[in-house]
Amino acid sequence: MSGNAVVTIQPSASGVTYLSVSGLNYQVTSHFSARKWGVIKADCTNTLTLSNIAVTGQYGSVNGVLDPGPFNAELVGK
Repeated sequence: MSGNAVVTIQPSASGVTYLSVSGLNYQVTSHFSARKWGVIKADCTNTLTLSNIAVTGQYGSVNGVLDPGPFNAELVGK
């Protein structure tokens, strides 16, 4: 896990609090080696990289429904 984490907490007048964490990166690598009959050899390296991970959330609700909030306003209707 690496990156420059940006944490934003934004309260609203309705009593709902929005939280956003972004800017995180994660990379994991796995390696596998195998031999078959002494003739066939396999070396495999798999790498997974997730960049600029963003997590958003909300604490509380006004009417029991999750609000899209200020961080996800562009996703409404999609």
